[in-house]
Amino acid sequence: MKNTPIIAIGCLLLSTSWSHAQAGQDRGGGRGIVCRDSNNKIKSISLLDYFEAQNAMSLTIDLGPQNSYQEKLQFVLNRLEQTDQVFAKKIKSEVSDFMQSTTFVEDVDLEVVNDSTSSVKPPKGCSEEQMGVNKVNPLPFQKNYLIRRSLWESADASTKAGLILHEVIYRYARKIGEATSDHARYYNALISSSNMKNLSTAQYTQALQQIGWLKGIGYTDGGCSSDFSVFVNAVPYFLGCDLTVYNDHSVYRGAPVGPQVFQSPIGPLKVGDHQFVGFNPSNILVVGSLASETILPLGAQMISLPAGTSFFFNENGRIKQVQLGGGLHLSLSHASGNKVVSLDKYDILYVCGDGDLSLSESNCDRR
Repeated sequence: MKNTPIIAIGCLLLSTSWSHAQAGQDRGGGRGIVCRDSNNKIKSISLLDYFEAQNAMSLTIDLGPQNSYQEKLQFVLNRLEQTDQVFAKKIKSEVSDFMQSTTFVEDVDLEVVNDSTSSVKPPKGCSEEQMGVNKVNPLPFQKNYLIRRSLWESADASTKAGLILHEVIYRYARKIGEATSDHARYYNALISSSNMKNLSTAQYTQALQQIGWLKGIGYTDGGCSSDFSVFVNAVPYFLGCDLTVYNDHSVYRGAPVGPQVFQSPIGPLKVGDHQFVGFNPSNILVVGSLASETILPLGAQMISLPAGTSFFFNENGRIKQVQLGGGLHLSLSHASGNKVVSLDKYDILYVCGDGDLSLSESNCDRR
């Protein structure tokens, strides 16, 4: 099957067809800064992600005023939804299944996973301890996550919520080959901060670009089930991994989230929500589906085309064919003169070189 280049991640939504770790050997997980007294009793726990944010970044951690970790998760993801709706919904889905996908480990320590290159160290009397472990490809009878119960029960609601977010985000990140948790910790801290309230789409996009989550190119043998979003020039796209090509500057193919207006060879055109679009190397729209009834030039005629009609431009900036999104009555040229025909949804109209319209591409070729 033909290899199709795809963007590995857009706003972190990843292709689940990738496997960068062997089953059962794909450990990663969250750590806490645990402070203990002289009797080894826990005095406090801070998630490493948030400890770094507070001590090495200009981020203010804010998971809302609610008391339970469930409410704090909801607060963070509702806030993220204002900037990245698609990924927020994906995380919500994973979070809702977290407890069913988790084993709480009793009376034992979790193996330390060396997947962090943190630049900050715990204060005196405190140390980094493994709070959770996740598996990208669990073996039969294994669950996705292991959580150390003693640390979980000693953690406050914010730390519990942050740990769940860390595990879910990092599990996604590792599916595209992230070797450390550094970027997952950064992203977790970012979306868990009050800074998100005033973060523009462009700033959010820039942050993802800088950690490499908007430029990974990969290959898949055919289609895959995951879809994801990406921001380009502040426009959110919904990108199916079986048809998308993406580089640092432009979307070549994809589908916009919500109706969007793009510049086409004949001026601005509004395309429909989650409908396929394509661009030329100059970022000019050349393939799309109309969001609403629109008058377009087809050869020598100006024709009102129904919503949902797909259009295709040629290299000269002229529409070469359309696939109708609804019924249409149209006058077509025949050898014996013009004839009014009734067209149905999905019928294709070809624009011949002489400007006439035809229902057959071969008829155009014979002219």
